[in-house]
Amino acid sequence: MPLLLVAAIGAGCVVGYKVYARLQREAEVLRQAAATKRARSAPARDLGPLEWDAESGVYRPQNGTKH
Repeated sequence: MPLLLVAAIGAGCVVGYKVYARLQREAEVLRQAAATKRARSAPARDLGPLEWDAESGVYRPQNGTKH
């Protein structure tokens, strides 16, 4: 009888550890997702006045302008 009690306690500890580990993994995934979302939603930098770059077809910061 005491051996069954020890086995039941040991099995409970194993199951508890597995549940704890799974919750930790899920929490880490949520933290990473939140960090990624914050990084993606960061406001754009102000580049100052822009000028058209005909060679590349995009606007670029003006040369020599410090902003």
